[in-house]
Amino acid sequence: MTTEEFVTLIKLYVPAFEPAHLPVPFRNLGLDSLAMIQVRVQIEKECGLVIPHKEWFKFLSFHDVADYLRLNK
Repeated sequence: MTTEEFVTLIKLYVPAFEPAHLPVPFRNLGLDSLAMIQVRVQIEKECGLVIPHKEWFKFLSFHDVADYLRLNK
């Protein structure tokens, strides 16, 4: 998944999201827990990769998620 595709996917749940927001902590993006779960499910579905729960708890931003996907693809 390219950065552009990743950002487009996130925009489905966070319409104002831009590439510059990738390193912004989740807590500063205004995501509630339901939206975060929806984003997670879509990311995993699109990538065909199930990210373990313990890894999700380590992520502080979407940049961390993107790095994980690049390293584990």
